[in-house]
Amino acid sequence: MERSLIVRKSGMLAALAAGFVAIGVAGCGEGEGADSVETKQSGVVTWTNLQLLNGWQSFGAGYTPQVAIINGTVTFKGALKGQNATSDVAFKLDGPTFSAFRTQPSLESVSMRTVMGGNPNAGGTVWVQFVPEVPQVNPETVQVRMVQDGVTFGGIGAQARELTSLDGVAYDQAPGAGLAFNTNNWASKYFFRQQDDFQCAGLNDCGVYAKLVGGFVRFQGALQTAPDESNFDGYVMTLTDPSLIPGQLVTVPVSLGVDSSFQQDIGMLSVYPNGNVFLSGSTQGATAGVVFEGAAFSKTNSGNVPFTLRNNWVAYSARQVKVGNFGGVVRFQGAIKNGTDNYIGDLPVGMRPSKTVRVVAHGALSAWQATIIIETNGAVTFQGIALNYAASHLSLDSVSFPL
Repeated sequence: MERSLIVRKSGMLAALAAGFVAIGVAGCGEGEGADSVETKQSGVVTWTNLQLLNGWQSFGAGYTPQVAIINGTVTFKGALKGQNATSDVAFKLDGPTFSAFRTQPSLESVSMRTVMGGNPNAGGTVWVQFVPEVPQVNPETVQVRMVQDGVTFGGIGAQARELTSLDGVAYDQAPGAGLAFNTNNWASKYFFRQQDDFQCAGLNDCGVYAKLVGGFVRFQGALQTAPDESNFDGYVMTLTDPSLIPGQLVTVPVSLGVDSSFQQDIGMLSVYPNGNVFLSGSTQGATAGVVFEGAAFSKTNSGNVPFTLRNNWVAYSARQVKVGNFGGVVRFQGAIKNGTDNYIGDLPVGMRPSKTVRVVAHGALSAWQATIIIETNGAVTFQGIALNYAASHLSLDSVSFPL
């Protein structure tokens, strides 16, 4: 039977599902100090239409798939459908038009969580994959794959064909500072933010990175566990830079199993106010790879406003529940609990999308995928996770979408 990640700070919901564990709530009641982070607004944002391939189409009016660079972050928006798709490769970042959107350097691969399907829905990843140039055979190319959780690599799941959201999908062009991680249990995942095996030899800060972008901590890179690890507790690393450490427990979703040998799945990264970082999710998925791209949380107390909650939803901890428009991207902050309905609250005017948006979240202090649905009237609801599980903890950190 597949081993679970055994996390040192296990919580009250640790037995929710086989193959998954929950992170405890140590430190979640401590007061959150004010941050002095300067919130940087982006300049003019220019959106470029993506050129869809292999039978993929725009999901409909208002959902044209596009890409732009916002504060050095490659940001996608729109949605796809692929009822007649013949490949999981939906588009490429090739040629002069799209070369500006590649990672720097370009010999890399990145993978970000997304939402697939309507109701029922599924999790998945948008995988930007570099295909090396082979002289006289094929030129350098960067193909972007739509990979549904639980579907054999290369296949196209039913939910992915129905709807694949690009809203909230983003990656940093360049990594931040390298982070020292727990080398007793983790190793760098090559061909993600690393160009080759030799680049990372002997370096324990190669493989995972972080930086502060516009008042938000953003992670990059990928790690993997050894297949024969024993007594593994999920501990990834301890952050030492105060600018990267939240005042309260923060949990954000990450992708697991980023390897053609394993069906991909969701994981959960927990960042504690003492700097400790833990992972929840399947051990098999962690062995295949954990990608930190797109995992982000707010470190700014400026530029955002309180998010109006409904139906008995309240802040999970002293970390305030807020929302803000940062350079044309609406970003949430905080976690909630105790709600009695899937209707969470309302966005203020000026932060409401022009079409219904679906973005990834997670709940129950575990790697349980939730879909946040944001309507044009500002109403914010969720689906994909039972209300009683979400009422124990539903994280909005890392939830974002471009206007």
